Amino acid sequence: MARKNNPLNPAMYGLTQQDVERVIRIHTMCKDMNEDAFDKEKIRHHVQLCDTATHKVFYDKLEYIYVEISKFNKSLEQLDTLYEKWLYALKNLYKLTQRPKELCDKVFDRLFEEAEIAKFTPQEMREYETSKMAYRDIKNSVDTAKREGIAEGKEIGMKEGMEKGRAEGKHEANTETAQRLLAMGLSAEQVAKATQLPLEIIKNLSNS
Repeated sequence: MARKNNPLNPAMYGLTQQDVERVIRIHTMCKDMNEDAFDKEKIRHHVQLCDTATHKVFYDKLEYIYVEISKFNKSLEQLDTLYEKWLYALKNLYKLTQRPKELCDKVFDRLFEEAEIAKFTPQEMREYETSKMAYRDIKNSVDTAKREGIAEGKEIGMKEGMEKGRAEGKHEANTETAQRLLAMGLSAEQVAKATQLPLEIIKNLSNS
């Protein structure tokens, strides 16, 4: 039975077992793998749970992909794919003094930001955490104000719309009433008094 805090437990993400197509865990390792268990010429190994007697996979929703970074020896100039760039970055990040142009893809922004933060002194880290908390407080206040402003705007808009609709409906009804009264032979003054419409409007109706 899966434990509640198990990262493989779908319930942690508001899902059920039926919602999960498969679970893939990717491990990057900085040490050699068991030479007898894997192909020595490869650095990426795909592993699934299987029965040791039948060698058949019994749960295809769980896979392990092991990458032996220590075996990756390409230089910056030899990197062709994003996958190779990630391997190079993970293996050599600790000794890079500046960000290489080969790793300027946006996908690496967060990696290098975190690397810079990791270099902070204890005092710089405290200042960073304090500024981050202050930023979050300000952002939350702004977001709350925006939400409240939008809600208030919607409410005012609905009220104004309803009032305008009622006013237009009343005017239209009074106009129709005025037309009927005029057709019955009442004078423009009498109709204006009965419908509370301006005399000018009544006269326009009688001439139309």
